[in-house]
Amino acid sequence: MGRPHVGSAEGDADLPIQAAHWLESFAGTAVDVARNGQCAFLALYATMSNHARPCLTSTAADTRQASEIKKGVYTLMMANLRYDVELGLLDPLLEAHRAFPNQPLHVNRDAATASLFAHYAQERTRATNVQVPKSFWAGPHELRAMAQYLREPLLVLRMNKSGDAQLQRYMYKDFRLKNGDDHETGYCEALTDRQARDYLFECWSLHVLPRFLILREDEHHFNGVAHGELFVKWRAEGDREYTAMVSDTYAWKATVTSILPGEDAPLESLNKLSNTPSVNNVIIKRVTLRDRLDIVHARMGRPTLEQEGYDDEKELDLLLVQEECMLQETYGIDGYASGSQDSDEDTPSEVATPNQYPRVSSGEISEDLYFRILQAENPTSVPKDDLPLYELIHAANREAFTRWCTLYQKALNLPTIGRRSTARSIAQELLKHPPTLRHLFAFLPYPELEAKVWTTDDLTAWGAYEAYLFF
Repeated sequence: MGRPHVGSAEGDADLPIQAAHWLESFAGTAVDVARNGQCAFLALYATMSNHARPCLTSTAADTRQASEIKKGVYTLMMANLRYDVELGLLDPLLEAHRAFPNQPLHVNRDAATASLFAHYAQERTRATNVQVPKSFWAGPHELRAMAQYLREPLLVLRMNKSGDAQLQRYMYKDFRLKNGDDHETGYCEALTDRQARDYLFECWSLHVLPRFLILREDEHHFNGVAHGELFVKWRAEGDREYTAMVSDTYAWKATVTSILPGEDAPLESLNKLSNTPSVNNVIIKRVTLRDRLDIVHARMGRPTLEQEGYDDEKELDLLLVQEECMLQETYGIDGYASGSQDSDEDTPSEVATPNQYPRVSSGEISEDLYFRILQAENPTSVPKDDLPLYELIHAANREAFTRWCTLYQKALNLPTIGRRSTARSIAQELLKHPPTLRHLFAFLPYPELEAKVWTTDDLTAWGAYEAYLFF
């Protein structure tokens, strides 16, 4: 992938990597956009449309389409705002001050949140050909929402004046709120050069074309990235409907989805986690690009991303009205108003069965691999190709356990746990209170995997209680 260079075992930390090198294997070239303070949204449009020229001139059609993308991104930011603040993903005091640095600093978080919501509402309807002040420039929260809007990762190459670049990957997932509901929003991962290389190599191996943006840090300016004919070809592979719409002028159109002898075996019999030319050739020709992305993430032990998007504009508009009312009500009512006081904590016997903590991966490939992992006798016998996913879902159970202890420690009278504690470390205490144990297993995203690390004696003791209870 790209031209070879001498690296180091520490992840090439001593050898800066040029942005052009990262893009070379994907035929990526920078697309410059207007410097009007809205370059992030114009750059995203250039990337999504695979703009053919080195500079986006922003015709009336370009402005209309880029503004629609911007509206969709800000719609998600407005819908997410109240929950992102609750989760600590966004500090409303800092963000409100960043947007309006000349105004007095907010001291009330609710007031700052309401101010931000109003600012997002104004930006949501502002066309992308309008100059905006520096304080309105897009930042990490806009980039998080862009990934959520795309329904796939957004890769940002942060490039310095010398052309060296570090990669950031913006993703999205479900977070558990205090009330037990799940909230989908974006997040960012800063990748080392080694991690970036491994991820992009897996993408390249399966002809998965990432969505790139370039951030020229010395200029505080975004560029889009276009991929020329490769953008069309890799999307056509494995997708007969898309191929049918492709121009006949492409010489590869007639053969791009042709199945050769030996490539027609059932996909269910294929070990999709094996990164070999023979396996990859079959996947490329028979699986769509978006589904190939899920295979890349499964191979890397990364979460697979929910594909279904937010297409119902009327429903979203109604949601924004509701969110605005909620923020106004919260800002307008003081802490001693009727109904604003927290209710008494439930007693352990009254705590309702919780919603299951969100799974980190979904889709057919993840379910198939999870079943295969459960068939392994113990962790040491998990197939090598399955280890990245095993480690991912094992970590998800640990995260869920920690969150469960935080949410229900008072209600369930849970013992104090340490930072490295697991369910097994308090197993004997849990076995004394089977309803609490049942509550935990209802909360865990992968309860079957957790059960496999418990001893037979402990599971038998719990099973005996349940059998006595119901019979």
